[in-house]
Amino acid sequence: MKKIIIMLLSILVVLSLVACGNNKNTDTNTNTNTNTNTNTNTSSNTESNTNTSSSNTQTNTNTSSTNKDTNSNTNSGGEEVVPPVSDYESTTVEEELKTELEVFDKEDTFGVGGTMNDYTTETVVDVSKVASNAKYLIASGGTYRLTGTSTDGQIYIQAKDQEVVLVLDNVSLTNKNFAAPAIYAEDCSSVIIILVGDNYLEDSKTNDGEGAVLRVRSCNLTIDGQGTLNVKANAKHGISNTKETTINGGTYNITAPNQGIYGKLGLTINGGRFNIEAGKSALKSGDIEDLADGYIDINSGSFEFKAGTNGLNCNGQVDISDGRIVVNSTSGNAIDATKNISITGGTMLFNSYKSAITTDENVILGGTANLKIETNGNGVSAKDLTIETSGVIFIKTAPVYELVNAETPADETVFVFVDGSYVKFDSNVHAVDMLKYTRRDCRGFEADGTITINSGVIGIDSYEDAMNVGYAVISGGTLVLNTTKDAFDGISVEFGTNATITVLNSEKGVNATTVTVNGGLISINALTDAIKAETTIFNGGKTYLFDKIDAGTTGTVSVNGGTILMIATTNNEQSTVGSSKYISTVVQNNDIAVAGKWIEINCGSNTITLELPKDYTEKMTVYFTSNTMGVDLIVSIGSLDENGDFVAEKTEMYK
Repeated sequence: MKKIIIMLLSILVVLSLVACGNNKNTDTNTNTNTNTNTNTNTSSNTESNTNTSSSNTQTNTNTSSTNKDTNSNTNSGGEEVVPPVSDYESTTVEEELKTELEVFDKEDTFGVGGTMNDYTTETVVDVSKVASNAKYLIASGGTYRLTGTSTDGQIYIQAKDQEVVLVLDNVSLTNKNFAAPAIYAEDCSSVIIILVGDNYLEDSKTNDGEGAVLRVRSCNLTIDGQGTLNVKANAKHGISNTKETTINGGTYNITAPNQGIYGKLGLTINGGRFNIEAGKSALKSGDIEDLADGYIDINSGSFEFKAGTNGLNCNGQVDISDGRIVVNSTSGNAIDATKNISITGGTMLFNSYKSAITTDENVILGGTANLKIETNGNGVSAKDLTIETSGVIFIKTAPVYELVNAETPADETVFVFVDGSYVKFDSNVHAVDMLKYTRRDCRGFEADGTITINSGVIGIDSYEDAMNVGYAVISGGTLVLNTTKDAFDGISVEFGTNATITVLNSEKGVNATTVTVNGGLISINALTDAIKAETTIFNGGKTYLFDKIDAGTTGTVSVNGGTILMIATTNNEQSTVGSSKYISTVVQNNDIAVAGKWIEINCGSNTITLELPKDYTEKMTVYFTSNTMGVDLIVSIGSLDENGDFVAEKTEMYK
């Protein structure tokens, strides 16, 4: 990633000097036409240039073709020259973002947290002394310390409008014969559980007390402490509460066939370590069937979820401000909500069968949030998406094929050619059955409304569109995109002054009705069109396109500012566009202009050298814009020798 950023910044500095004519600055400046120069230029483009003025004495040895500068500037008021690099290579998104992605490999530093409240007046309950098949009833408020082991008992709390504190002190309670929870509380003002040592709770498969090992009804639940709670659910849920649940600390190891932790009206987690394996959702709040809104707030903690459906499932809003959350979802989403999802901190690693993050409303990825997503669905699916994080977001999508509306054939492993690759099916598939296979969307970002990106490092490697959106406003951030479809697909796409965007591969770089480039540094490699739009407007910035702009028969391309370099396989004549011009040169039968070769472009005193990311085997047309015309444009194709110096193999000149 550092290589491409340095390369792009270097090109930006070089092209900012584009005048292709006279520079009236009286300071001594390398490659300035009004200075007195002694210039020796060999075929390998090695230049020795000595400039002298009263305000600046500078000796500059420049091998422009290899982008290596040795610059000694003795003028304290002179402009700093940033030397470009020559070792840029087209690589994968992971390779480009290798350094940034190391954030996901950092050690988990979240502790169990929690507090140890001092409850001086307490009743000690040895559960081993509870009679077999019996309930121990707590009918009044107070503090109760549970100890011992019971393989056939229940703690039943019914203290109307009173607060009950349970200190679980190395207790083991297995309710094998009761068709009820191991601990059941109702009608209290609140229940507080303090964890001490190692504790174990388990129910039976016949548990019909709404199916949770630890069940709280009609009162708020708070769990705290620095101990461990091991929960094995055989009926439905691990921990369940009909009202609000707050967890401040502790370690939780939970297995459940349904939900791991269910706080119906709300779930807040301020700390702790959570290892949850659930047949359905690891964390759940709200209930769509009951039209009950809930919420999930995570402020800290360490989470490892294996979920049959969703990692976090909320009929309501999800807010995450910190923590490390790892979700593996075998048939659902990492986060599924009906209202807004806000992630403003922490590190998320999501592996999901469907969309990683999905909601009917809006998603905000801000603060210091870091997300790494691998999914067979969309990375993020929302109405509106806003990204303003200082962290890293990486998304990788891959397709999955499902047989629908067809009877399962005889058991046999076959490989079927679908969408350009062989797909394995563990069944006997006939050609007629291919129409019955479907593939879900697997885009990077999908938003019906607007995607707004203000900051962050974002890498997307997607099977379908990297961004599929109504409107996209990319005002800042660093984006590296790779896709077999379109990098941007929407109604309107706008690039701002602080955006750095690199499209490594795409079918169409930008496919929209309107495209506006107000600034930034944009590089797009496309299979068909770098930009396909009815209206394309360039107001500023540096744009490098490795395929044509397609405006159709009635569209327009306007250049009001900025610099555009376009290398395409078209053969258009020189044309006036907006307030600037395209100047072009056509290199025909250009069998050497292939991926991996290097291209050097000279316009007056400015040189750009970069590697070609794709083949131009028939002909290659180079378009370059400048506010000042009349200077030769020289295009050379070649390679780098063992010393990294550019060696031209074919050169064309446009006058």
